[in-house]
Amino acid sequence: MYHPELHDNIGDEQHQYPVHTEVMLSMLMHSSSKEVFHASSTALATLSDHNAFIRKTLLEKGVHINVLEIMKKHLDSPEATESACRVLLHLFSESSFNLDVMTVTMTCLNNAMKTHEKVSCVQLVALRLMLQIMFNENMFDVPDDAMNAKETACLNLPVKVIKNQCLHKGTHKLILEALNKVCLKNVSF
Repeated sequence: MYHPELHDNIGDEQHQYPVHTEVMLSMLMHSSSKEVFHASSTALATLSDHNAFIRKTLLEKGVHINVLEIMKKHLDSPEATESACRVLLHLFSESSFNLDVMTVTMTCLNNAMKTHEKVSCVQLVALRLMLQIMFNENMFDVPDDAMNAKETACLNLPVKVIKNQCLHKGTHKLILEALNKVCLKNVSF
């Protein structure tokens, strides 16, 4: 997984599939196993972190939707939840996505933070993902010089919707509690 040339070596020739496709298929075929989900989402996170082509391909295939759905099934497992958040963090890095994906992801993250309020590693990666979604500069693929004031206001609307949704569901309280826990752990008296 840590070798960037691995994807080129495994290729689609002679009925072989790229490693990210194999991992994605194993995740989908064994979605009822939280151990397989944890392992496959960790592998996909590493692959997408090291290879922008794999990240783009996985997003085009909609693996983020699958990860969110399987994450809901295994919400009771902190390991599965953390690895799901981590793969989404890497997949959404430098990517654009629509309001529906943002809304579903934020709802899942909210549920994960409530379920695992005492698990700091889940809290931390969920916080990172929330911040990435809310403040992603590449959220919309529109050149700056091509927008007028009205278009800019329209593009800011989804951010406002997400922020309002977060306030309505009490996400701000979860974020503050998680930050307090993380900060208190790192402060020594």
